[in-house]
Amino acid sequence: MWYDETGLPWIKPSPNMLTLTTAEIYPMTCLLEGTNVSEGRGTLRPFEFIVAPWIDGEALSAQLNSYGLVGLEAKTGELVPGEMVDGIKIYPPKYLGETCYGAELQVSDRINFQSAKAAVYMLHALYTLYPEELEWRESRMDGLWKTASIRENIVAGKSPEEIIASWEEELEYFREVREQYLMY
Repeated sequence: MWYDETGLPWIKPSPNMLTLTTAEIYPMTCLLEGTNVSEGRGTLRPFEFIVAPWIDGEALSAQLNSYGLVGLEAKTGELVPGEMVDGIKIYPPKYLGETCYGAELQVSDRINFQSAKAAVYMLHALYTLYPEELEWRESRMDGLWKTASIRENIVAGKSPEEIIASWEEELEYFREVREQYLMY
């Protein structure tokens, strides 16, 4: 079940996890913490945006949509990060007080949306469109992925499909081992 199917009220597990929608997309866009691109912190819709003052929202949205990612739609978005969210002063977000442009994301099929794969495409799109502007915070990015290979492969020019294929063998092994522990 999804949380909204339980009938229980949403209680924020974090000041930046305001809604279930945020939780749906968070595993993808939290990886922006390893870059100089804003994930929309400092707004009432954190993690639903990919923005920076130097991004062309139409170009980024078009690039993301061109990948045909199941369950994800991007449209041109704009926001100004603030320091107060839902009455709580938060850690200063990237580009505080600056108008940022980029893509607003919507999960249209949460059952089939694959956030880790979508994250590779997101980072690929940003590096493809903005190789000079995009800055990697290497230790943070590599720490979030638990490997440097994603970042290194994007910079080396590998396609998202190649990067994702590189982890399929290990993922299949994990699924086989996990199977014995599933209860239902």
